[in-house]
Amino acid sequence: MFDNFLKRVVFFHNLSIVERRNRIESELSEIGVSPKEHVFHSCFGTGCNVWAEIGEKSKKIVLSAHYDGNSIVDNSAGVLSLIGMARQIMKADYPFSVILLFSDFEENFQQGALYFLKDHPFDIIRSINIDGFGIGDNLYPLHELTGNTNTDSDLFLTDRDEFVKRKLPSVSYFSAFADDFEAAKKTGRVFDTFEKYHKSSFFCEKFNEKNHVGICSKILNLLMD
Repeated sequence: MFDNFLKRVVFFHNLSIVERRNRIESELSEIGVSPKEHVFHSCFGTGCNVWAEIGEKSKKIVLSAHYDGNSIVDNSAGVLSLIGMARQIMKADYPFSVILLFSDFEENFQQGALYFLKDHPFDIIRSINIDGFGIGDNLYPLHELTGNTNTDSDLFLTDRDEFVKRKLPSVSYFSAFADDFEAAKKTGRVFDTFEKYHKSSFFCEKFNEKNHVGICSKILNLLMD
């Protein structure tokens, strides 16, 4: 499922935005998922989401990861993790469809998620967003760190916020080492604690495939919770 994941994520991180989008579409096509482009026009310019639907049920669950980030954990590893999860989702028989959303312009006040929801009035029963993802030994809801159960704090805006604004049940998950998470909660020094996660050298040094498979499995298990 994650053969050569470390090499792939470093390669993906070094691509341009257009090249990342093409890579997402290519990898989805290779595993039998038909990607679609959703072009939108915002005050920040023209962006392009990539999305695909697995299943043909009326009710949908959205799994999302933004591809316009500036570091490996924000959110190149999350994007490739989501593609890996798609392989497993295709083998399952859920009582709902799963929409995979690879959003653009998340770094610009979540414009990609905003316009996707505006232009696609699906019957969404829940959304799961992954951001700050791909390293560590555990999975955490972001609001556990920010202390905000409605929308994330201004320090941690994610695509989740656009779903919450529409009163759709949504959680944004990130992965981290348990000791770092507890230190961040205890001291409140969130950025200082996780700043090292954005360094490619830290990711490459600390990446553990077993841990990564574990956190991805937890995301997949959440689909049926």
